[in-house]
Amino acid sequence: MDPLDQMRVDKEVRVAGLDILGYYHSHPDHPAQASVFDAEQSWGGYFYLIVSVEHGTPVDAKVFVAEKDKGPFHAEPLEVV
Repeated sequence: MDPLDQMRVDKEVRVAGLDILGYYHSHPDHPAQASVFDAEQSWGGYFYLIVSVEHGTPVDAKVFVAEKDKGPFHAEPLEVV
């Protein structure tokens, strides 16, 4: 996401009285595990949902929280309802 778009959306969300809890992205043909790059791009306190997609089909998902900006991450339980 373009950083300027992200700042715009963040402002719109706050004006509406809402909060952004986190972000998600997929790892095509790789595990749903946070990479070093993921951690380096993270902001502290947000949830990061990572979905593993194998051959176009989602197969796993895990949630991580960055302890501070640029990580490290720790895993959080994920319950799909």
